[in-house]
Order: sequence, then C-alpha cells, then structure tokens
Amino acid sequence: KYAHVCQAQRGSKPYYTSAMWWCGVVLMGIGELGNFAAYGFAPASLIAPLGCVSVIASAVISVFFLKETVRASDIVGK
Repeated sequence: KYAHVCQAQRGSKPYYTSAMWWCGVVLMGIGELGNFAAYGFAPASLIAPLGCVSVIASAVISVFFLKETVRASDIVGK
C-alpha cells in the first residue's frame, strides 16, 4: 500500500513501474517460500501460529508506516 500511496502522490504512472512495489512483491514471495519450507522442518502446530503473529505485526506496522487508523473493531475482531 505504501508504494501505491507514493505513486499516487507522484503522478499517474502505473504502480507496477515502481521499484518499491517490485521489492515488496519479491519480499512477499521470499517470505511465502520460507513459510512453505518451514512446514518441512517443523510441525504445523508450531508454524501455523507464526502466521497469526505475522498478521498482528502487519496491523501494528501499518499504523506507524501507513498512518492507518485503529478502531475498536480492528482490535477485537468480528
């Protein structure tokens, strides 16, 4: 989202021309490959909760970097 916001501020070039967007896509791909490989080395009962930690960390990081607002329903969930 950060790459999309920066691209919108600069002009109307497509988002996929941004180096930041490509870095994000590559890093997400590497992370998913690491997650897939982790299932081969550790039991699923250990790896699956790490995915939950990743979602929570993304929510916290988005508040700082993307200036997202946090509502009570975001914290409690639905």
